[in-house]
Amino acid sequence: MNTTQLLRPKLLRSRARLYASQIYTYRLIGWLNSSKKRAGYGRVIRLIADIRRLTRLVDTESICVEWDQHRGLNMPKRGYSLREWRSLFARICKELQCHKVFPQLSRFHDDGKWTVEWRSNARTEWMRSTQADLREQPVTLTDAVVEVIEAATNGFIERIRECLCCQRWFAAALKTQVFCSPECQRKHYWSSSSWKAHRRAYMRRYRRIKSLPNIK
Repeated sequence: MNTTQLLRPKLLRSRARLYASQIYTYRLIGWLNSSKKRAGYGRVIRLIADIRRLTRLVDTESICVEWDQHRGLNMPKRGYSLREWRSLFARICKELQCHKVFPQLSRFHDDGKWTVEWRSNARTEWMRSTQADLREQPVTLTDAVVEVIEAATNGFIERIRECLCCQRWFAAALKTQVFCSPECQRKHYWSSSSWKAHRRAYMRRYRRIKSLPNIK
């Protein structure tokens, strides 16, 4: 049994179609939705926002070659500020330096390669937990930061979004998705001024038609 099966049991048992962004960000989404009142919640949100902004800002074809702390990093696209670019890198590095983690070999594959996962130094019990315990353990702040970095390295950081209707976090299946469910999408639309105006006009027509003779 691989790590994905251990950490995402409920999702993998679902009959609904699942996307990679939903499977591999499952633990992070769960932490975000259950930790809004925790002290470290704001730090994780800022880290996600900074990485998302930096992802949109950098140019994949332009690399910094100057001998400074930014050597080897992607330069910003034309029209974006170098000051903002440096500030984003500095904030991200400062947050990551606050966390201590260690690498753990989790699975050996048929092609001769090991899977490596990063674990928080404050949670050495990972090494001796049973499968049942591993499923139920809540992630710490450091674990959430590791999950954010995993989402960024796997290309899913842009898919982590907050629903415009219920403010719950979710992993978007599509690039244009801004609601966590069709119910939230309908609820948001029904609360809009355009829908209310359309509904008022419809009811006026309906009452006028009902008031006509020979109309039941």
